[in-house]
Amino acid sequence: MAGKRSKRVKKANPNRRKVGPLDVHGPPCALDPRWATLLVGEAPNRWMSQDPTRARHVLFRRDLAELCGLVLPDYYRCFARTNLLDYYPGRSGKGSAFPATDARRQAAEALEHLDGFRRVVLLGKRVGRAFLGRRQGGVNWYEWTSDGGPPMAVVPHPSRVSRYWNDHANVQRATRFWAELATGILSQVRAEKVARSARGEAPL
Repeated sequence: MAGKRSKRVKKANPNRRKVGPLDVHGPPCALDPRWATLLVGEAPNRWMSQDPTRARHVLFRRDLAELCGLVLPDYYRCFARTNLLDYYPGRSGKGSAFPATDARRQAAEALEHLDGFRRVVLLGKRVGRAFLGRRQGGVNWYEWTSDGGPPMAVVPHPSRVSRYWNDHANVQRATRFWAELATGILSQVRAEKVARSARGEAPL
């Protein structure tokens, strides 16, 4: 009689966790609550939606890394990343559609689960409106605001479809914001790495 096959135990992915309705990606060092910064994009693109295993690539963007002044591996270590919507909403004009009702529903639920983050960066006005509602109209780009939870900043979406990026002054302003943010996080990550090494502990 053939022996029974042993069931494979699926290991938890340390670079992925559920935060309320959000599927958040990032290595353990990016999720450390002492400096954890969450980037929230709109939705997966068509390529990601065709294969769920590609979700790990969410907001793994070379353009954001360049604005931060980081190589991709350091960008990856600095930021936790997610999309507000968990499905590809299709096209609309030159860009992607964005179902506002679904987005507001997801954002309202997500707001109750963000205490583990020091700050949250919302990519684009549409994500900003979903989280901040009417207040978004009175919030300037790159301005941190808080309503009891972690500070949030709305920034221009990094897609080069946006005409915002045609203005060199806008690019310079974005670079200052992202570089300052990334430098602060990366210095903490590196200091923790040195401290853990001195204590003989494994790195995050």
